[in-house]
Amino acid sequence: METPGLLQVQLSTGDTDGLQAVIQHNGNNVFNYGLSSQNITTLLQAIIPAETFTVGFNAIQREVVAGSGSLTVKTMAIWWQTT
Repeated sequence: METPGLLQVQLSTGDTDGLQAVIQHNGNNVFNYGLSSQNITTLLQAIIPAETFTVGFNAIQREVVAGSGSLTVKTMAIWWQTT
C-alpha cells in the first residue's frame, strides 16, 4: 500500500464578489473555495490518495466557477513518498 501525499497551496484573492473556485489535482477536486466577497491570503492543505499521483507530470488546475475576482496560487508544495 502506497502512502498518500499532501498538497499544500497558498492562495490569494482580490476584487472578489461572490467568488467560488475549485482547485484540482489531475482532474480530481481537491479544494472547493468560496462563496466569498473578502480578499484573503490563506494556506490550504489536503491529503491526496497515492493513486492519483503520477511519476513525471502532475497537473494542478484552478477554475473560478461563480462570482468574480482573482484567485492566485502564490506557492504550492506536494509531499509524496513511495514505498
